[in-house]
Amino acid sequence: MRSMGKFLAGLALVAAVSTSFASCTGMFTDGSRPSAEAPQTESESGNFLKSEDKGITSNVHVVNETPTSSGLVEVLDKARPSVVEIYVKLSNGTSAGSGVIVDLQDTDQNGKNDTAYIVTCHHVIEDALSTSVKSIYGVQFEASLIGSDPRSDVGVIKIRSENEEDLEGLTYSSWIADSDSLKVGTSVVAVGNPLGILGGTATTGIISAINRGVVIEGNKMTLLQTDAAINGGNSGGALFDATTGALVGIVNAGYESYAAEGLNFAIPANVAREVETELMSTYGGEYEFGYVEGNYSFGAEFRLVSRAVGWTSYRYYVAVSAIDSYGALAKEGIAAGDYIFSVTVNGKTLDLSTITANTVSDLTSFLSDTEYNVGDEVKINYARSSGSLKEYTAEFKIRQYVYGYDG
Repeated sequence: MRSMGKFLAGLALVAAVSTSFASCTGMFTDGSRPSAEAPQTESESGNFLKSEDKGITSNVHVVNETPTSSGLVEVLDKARPSVVEIYVKLSNGTSAGSGVIVDLQDTDQNGKNDTAYIVTCHHVIEDALSTSVKSIYGVQFEASLIGSDPRSDVGVIKIRSENEEDLEGLTYSSWIADSDSLKVGTSVVAVGNPLGILGGTATTGIISAINRGVVIEGNKMTLLQTDAAINGGNSGGALFDATTGALVGIVNAGYESYAAEGLNFAIPANVAREVETELMSTYGGEYEFGYVEGNYSFGAEFRLVSRAVGWTSYRYYVAVSAIDSYGALAKEGIAAGDYIFSVTVNGKTLDLSTITANTVSDLTSFLSDTEYNVGDEVKINYARSSGSLKEYTAEFKIRQYVYGYDG
């Protein structure tokens, strides 16, 4: 699900930062953007490449609790080859982001690695018709999807090469043992692909805050905050401990520089590592693609729209501005442009007939309530934006979210 301008530099998401910030429109960017120079690749079907792999057992690498400290030059010498550039072909153009190799495997057991598993952000690979990866050495690979989770904004893709020399020199990143133990002031370095053309760029900073509550595209997230410089194309890239090289987070968002300086965010390693493990272990099973057990997504963004009533009057409605084809609303027939009149979950109703300045944020918060579970009853009253606004009702149970699964 891509909102208009989501990947455009200078256009941004609507985000609400709990307690510390009010809702900010046009300031928040997810860290990726279109790239006119993105390599073009085509999958066989125009959709995700598929593999015969079943239930991958990933080697989850974790840095020792007390790793040996070293200088930043030494840290980057090992860490930078684990960060890759990601280029995505979309139905309406291209975009660029970053990813982090978290495992290298020798699947044919001939002594040389031939497969790499890469963690990135869900929004980097979302809606991809095809995805390519470029290593720091300039070698390009076609990537296939393992699994992706919009709630955590974490996705996993795979690259494989018959020419094993293509992977030589690449390294994998090891997660910090416990990102909850990070302290404000910890020195960090971000590595990514800013502007979609400057792969391998490193920027330094500190951990500015931990456990920062943020709502992005309807998802409540708890993120690390850093002042390391983040630009379009950095999404999905690495945030390393600058002294140990441990992977402490996956970069996923930041404020546009014209709005605020040094306000950037990363998914904590503990969260990203757990999601990576689940996506890998469930891959190739019932739904083919990996998923996080129990996670769901209503899969919609909303905005206020006006509709003429008579010659001089207007009435406002809450409309679906963007929709995820794998989310709950889309699977029940609700489409972008539809007006939402009311939503009921487990007997609790949010009436949208009276519009205020907070209506969209109220609906977003209502649908992102973490108390809901797969199997809960939902009822939505809605109408198409054209014609006489005939009201429809969708009644369904929240289902397991599996990105890429059409069933």
